[in-house]
Amino acid sequence: MKSRSSSLPDKVVDDPVGYDSSVAYFADQVRRFTALVRLKTGGRAVERSVAAPGSDEEAELEGRVRRMRAELGDIEQGIEGRLAETPDEALGLAEFAKTFGLDEFAMDVAILSILPQLDPGLGEMIQRFHEDPTRGFIDPETAIQLLSDDLEERIGARRHFDPAGPLLANKVVVLEDTHYVKRFMRFEIRPSPGTVRALLREAASENPLSGFCELVEPRETLDNVILPPELKDGVLHLVDNHWAVLQRLQQATDEGGGWGVAAGFARAAYRGRNTPDYRYFSVGFRTARSIR
Repeated sequence: MKSRSSSLPDKVVDDPVGYDSSVAYFADQVRRFTALVRLKTGGRAVERSVAAPGSDEEAELEGRVRRMRAELGDIEQGIEGRLAETPDEALGLAEFAKTFGLDEFAMDVAILSILPQLDPGLGEMIQRFHEDPTRGFIDPETAIQLLSDDLEERIGARRHFDPAGPLLANKVVVLEDTHYVKRFMRFEIRPSPGTVRALLREAASENPLSGFCELVEPRETLDNVILPPELKDGVLHLVDNHWAVLQRLQQATDEGGGWGVAAGFARAAYRGRNTPDYRYFSVGFRTARSIR
């Protein structure tokens, strides 16, 4: 069966032109990861080959892998060139990474988690990569295999899927039980709705919370908010130490303290410190008490 990915051009344009939309950027990312899966699949074929050393068959396999590697290099170089010509605010990638504390690997995971929704052909290629028709999705094991080049990198990459790490703690992505294998590294990586909206620059749909709270569009960061000095210092200290605060709030929630709403406020305050264009729902004190 011909996958949808095969209908895409194999290379990014040679003359770098900045991205004017997330659509163009994600189309290039589909090309990139399609080429990456092909390369990894081809490399595995070479490793498993029983061709005699120096034979024509071995030379053909190795030549195919070299062409795949060159294709991937061209695509990645094209993406880098286009990003260099793109204003930061056009795609919001740097802001997204900074807000949630994501390094290059974690950003690739966030992007990769979205791609099967954009091109089902990629899922078919993942199935062939694993030689398993039940694994047409991205799981931590697959992400690590695709994004790491050697054993040391693969071992180090496991930390990105620690529940306390930025990817999962901030719900940039979630891990869902696939019911096939009860192993954490085989759970499906899915992007949160907020991640999809942020990276694809899509407008948020109506939130069910709007029935009892007000949608607020912040105009300033917390640094620009006028407060009495002692109060402002306290608020900024709370925000700058938000991880420790959230842990204490979570502990209080687990012990029946009912601090879930406060934890949400702490997260909102932290993000407000970093960027002014997050949208928040402002909940009145009485409402907060009623849902505690």
